[in-house]
Amino acid sequence: MKLKLKESKETPITLEVILQNERLKRGWNYKHLAEQLALPNITAKNVKKWEYSFEYPDLKTIYRISELYQIPSEILVQAKNNGYAEGLHSVNKLFIISYFFLKEGVHN
Repeated sequence: MKLKLKESKETPITLEVILQNERLKRGWNYKHLAEQLALPNITAKNVKKWEYSFEYPDLKTIYRISELYQIPSEILVQAKNNGYAEGLHSVNKLFIISYFFLKEGVHN
C-alpha cells in the first residue's frame, strides 16, 4: 500500500502579510511604525517597501520587529523566506507567460 501525503492548500504566510496585519491591528501608519522601531535610517518609506515586497528588512531590523510585535524572530525569518519563495514563483510565472507571448508575436 502506497502512502500519499496530504497536500496543504494553505499558502504559507509571508513577512509582508505579518507586517501589514500587525501594523494595522495597532492602528499605526508607516511613519509611526518606523518611529517605534527606533532604528537609524528606517523611515516610513522603508516600512512601505517591506509591506509591498519591494525590499526586506535585514536581520537586525527583524529582531527589533520581533521585540516590538512580540512575535518570535524565527517566525519572521521563516515568513521572510516564504516571501522570497512566493516572489520568485511569481517572477518565474511572469517570465514564462511573457516568453510565450513574445514567441507567439515573433512568429505571427
